Amino acid sequence: MRHAVTLALLLLPIGALAACGGDDGKPTTTDTARPGVVCEEAADCGGIRLLPCQTVTCDQAVKRCVVGAEPDGAACATGNACRSAETCHAGTCGGGTIAPADCGAHDCGVDRCGNTCGTCGAGFFCNDASLCEAEPPDPCEGITFDGCCTGNGSARWCQDGVLQEVNCPEAAAADQVDGPNCAYTGADTGYYCVSGPEVAATDPFLPYLCPGASCGPDPCGDRECGVKCGVVCGTCAGGAICNADGQCETDNCGDLTFVGCCDGDVSVWCEDNVVKRQSCASGTPGTCGWNGAESYYDCAQPAGGDPSGAHPLACDDLTIPGAAP
Repeated sequence: MRHAVTLALLLLPIGALAACGGDDGKPTTTDTARPGVVCEEAADCGGIRLLPCQTVTCDQAVKRCVVGAEPDGAACATGNACRSAETCHAGTCGGGTIAPADCGAHDCGVDRCGNTCGTCGAGFFCNDASLCEAEPPDPCEGITFDGCCTGNGSARWCQDGVLQEVNCPEAAAADQVDGPNCAYTGADTGYYCVSGPEVAATDPFLPYLCPGASCGPDPCGDRECGVKCGVVCGTCAGGAICNADGQCETDNCGDLTFVGCCDGDVSVWCEDNVVKRQSCASGTPGTCGWNGAESYYDCAQPAGGDPSGAHPLACDDLTIPGAAP
């Protein structure tokens, strides 16, 4: 008989075994047709990890834990110390307001939540500790490498953190610079001494006068043209040009500049509105050509013109009203 009972138990359906359960009447197997956490009451769902704005209940119809959403507008917290008064919306926690500034002893910069802690006044900067610190003295007095001109004919510029200055009239007299006037000479060299007129940069951020410099009540004086101390004194009419003294005179050079040209074996150039000529026949080589080191036409140079093509080799390609026949 014992063997017969054992065989009968083995022939029972698997579902019948699950229905029997344990002594407390609860199922002892998991019904794979209904996945989830099995529960009889809400307390059985306490082990489920929920996000803010989520809630869990025990669905008595299926005996499973069901995760739902808190009502919109319910208070919640994401744990972000920089937000307060957060609320639920569609099961997600967010919104709220930015926490008030907490700057402590900081003078400037921002706190950990991005709130502004203030700004520093003129002459001070915000250091790494968010404290206002006095700016170190500027050895160049606000002057950059582009430089500027003073009211007395000097050129100033900053180089490697050191303020440089050259008095153009004195340097020109000592033959140390091109000329006695301070002018803007281009983006690469800025303001420096030139033999031509006192011109200013077209960039308004590169003014002619240095900080603190002035021109005096009448910088032009008896000048009728050109620029003096950054002030335009007038222009010349009828094709005339303005000389270094600020007076209009006939243009004797036309297209010819200090760069010059070659008239056969003769070097020709314009200097102070006068056409200059020099024979190259006695040189070695006895030719007129491009001086690459000085960027102008000169004697004793290999035959040939400006490699860039910007300056013609032959004087016949230029209009030179004052050239000797």
